[in-house]
Amino acid sequence: MEAVEVQYKNAAIDGNYSLNDFADAYLGGVPEGTVNLTATDGFEKTESASAFFANYLLLENNQQMEGAPRSWSPEVGEGMNTKFLDLAVIGGNAVYFGAQTPVGELLAAAGLNADNYKFVASDGYEVEIPAAAIPSGTILWDAEKKMMRADFTDGSLTDNQKKVKYLISVEVVK
Repeated sequence: MEAVEVQYKNAAIDGNYSLNDFADAYLGGVPEGTVNLTATDGFEKTESASAFFANYLLLENNQQMEGAPRSWSPEVGEGMNTKFLDLAVIGGNAVYFGAQTPVGELLAAAGLNADNYKFVASDGYEVEIPAAAIPSGTILWDAEKKMMRADFTDGSLTDNQKKVKYLISVEVVK
């Protein structure tokens, strides 16, 4: 996905990503129902999926706008923005926007429970991780490389299982 510039209050806001494009690319389109949003400052709200995915996502603060990660739209007032967005849960999907979280907490927030999970990277890499190793995992934002990744410390995993760069999804293995 490419960042876009959005005009807002006579300023060009750089570094925005269309949540609608995200839904098309990774969720097969905008899902039905509601989205439960959680921010790092403790703020929580529920909004329709259609309203949420009509917004942009600002991943990093810039001179024009702060509060990143931030879900926002130039069509709605600032009070409707979700600043410091950490997690969006849509049905059985959780989208993590924060800097770092234990894998187990993220899976629990999404209501996912399985014997094995498949971690998928944007470069096509996939690896299965057993549930027993999940507590040793962390999902984090690599600011230098501008990517999400998962790191595991469980000694039973192979070296190929311990790091997943360019992480885009975690799925239940059936």
